[in-house]
Parts: sequence; structure tokens; C-alpha cells
Amino acid sequence: MFPLLIVSVLQLVSLVVAISAQSQGSVPRMGVSDSAREQHERRIDSFRLEAERDLQLKREKESYQQNIERAKENARLSTEILDALTRNKSIGQEEIKKLGRMEKLSRQIRSNAGGSGDKFELENPPREIEETVKRLNCLADELNKRLDKTTRHVVSASLIQQTNEMIELIRYARAVAQ
Repeated sequence: MFPLLIVSVLQLVSLVVAISAQSQGSVPRMGVSDSAREQHERRIDSFRLEAERDLQLKREKESYQQNIERAKENARLSTEILDALTRNKSIGQEEIKKLGRMEKLSRQIRSNAGGSGDKFELENPPREIEETVKRLNCLADELNKRLDKTTRHVVSASLIQQTNEMIELIRYARAVAQ
């Protein structure tokens, strides 16, 4: 009976110690040294940092690809507007919508290139809508070619300037057409 009592007391003490350790959030080490634990934590941190870098790289590539697609769409829309103007000698509601879309795309390109919404003054503002649309078409084609040739690591002040000029030409064209 006495040995049974000792075993029961020992089990009760070990149960109390385990519950106490668990409630404090500490886990018994079970033979794992501090250096092994630190190495394990460093490896986990290394994997986490690598995954974050990979995710950031993926986001940058997607953003760059989106900019290329925006520039292509801008070039396509400007050609459609120029064709419609040549055919009809005026800009209709459909072309005004396309100009709005072009402005939105140009703003996104400018923003991704590091530009902001600062006011921009056109040098040699066009006098007629035909001149405006032709100039806009040339700028859209140049922007498309430039973005296609540059890498995603390039922040180009001239690209920002070009998008600013496009935005102002679009605003001018929309104002004249309405």
C-alpha cells in the first residue's frame, strides 16, 4: 500500500507540473538544445523572407506586365479614335468614351512609373482636334514601344512626362469634342 501511495503522489505531482507548464505557455524541451531550436527558428525565418521576396517579385512582374497591356490598349484606342475622326471628320460619343478610358490607362501607367497628379502644361498646345488626335496617337505609339523595350526596374522621368502630356491632350480633346 505504501509503494502505491508513493506512485500515486508522484503521478499527481507530475500532472500538476505538466498542467502548470502548459498553462504558462512553455513546453518542456524534451531534449532539444537551445542552439538546435535557434537554428530551426533561423531556417523558418529564412524561408519566410524568401517567400516574401518571391511574392514581391511576382507582384512587380505582374504590375509591369499590366503596364505593357495598358500601353498596348492605349495605342489601339488612339488608332481607333484617329480612324473614326478621319472617317467622320468629328469625334462622337463612342470616341469620347475611348478618350476617357485612355485617360484612366495613362494615369495608371504614370502612377506605376512613380509619377503623380501634378499639373502639367502642354508645350505648343494644338489648335484643332485633328492635330490633337494625331499627336495623341503618336504619343500612344511611342509609349507602347518604350514600355515594351524597358525593364520593370527602370523609373523613367521621360515616361512620366509623356503620360502627363497624353493626359492633357486627352482632356483637351474631350473638352473640344463635347
